[in-house]
Amino acid sequence: MRLVSDDERSVIDQELTFLKAIVDSHSRKLLGCLVVGDHAAVISNIASIAIRLEMPIDQLRDIPLAQPSAADALMATLRKID
Repeated sequence: MRLVSDDERSVIDQELTFLKAIVDSHSRKLLGCLVVGDHAAVISNIASIAIRLEMPIDQLRDIPLAQPSAADALMATLRKID
């Protein structure tokens, strides 16, 4: 995944970022997150807060964040989960 803005014209990071999110299918809470890339610390910090607060991913996805940002990679991944 390349980190890009919504209009896909401004690239945040030329390096690839790998992100894997683990979500409980019943409670829809984030259980874990694996991130590899230059901005892994930013993304994993947000995931850590969500895990600590036991926040359902539906609630986490609704948090408005500055764009473009590294945190967008986590939100984009969570938006793909039905």
